[in-house]
Amino acid sequence: MRMRGVLKLLLNTPVFPTTRYEMVGQKSVRFVGVDAEAQDGTKSEEVSFSAFRLNLHSSDQQGKFLAVLRDAADGAKD
Repeated sequence: MRMRGVLKLLLNTPVFPTTRYEMVGQKSVRFVGVDAEAQDGTKSEEVSFSAFRLNLHSSDQQGKFLAVLRDAADGAKD
């Protein structure tokens, strides 16, 4: 996920078909994703998970975001 306009990287985690994406309120989505960087900034063989909460501008964006995640998860099943 990148910021519109400047394309700054905001979120980089794989989408798994088993991941549960929850709507929180009218504009947020909560999920658990892979944290690729170790705590000390070096890569490691150990995988750690982090909880993410995305705050979007509107409920319409929330619905679109969840639809894209569902499509990606369905594609990962194949």
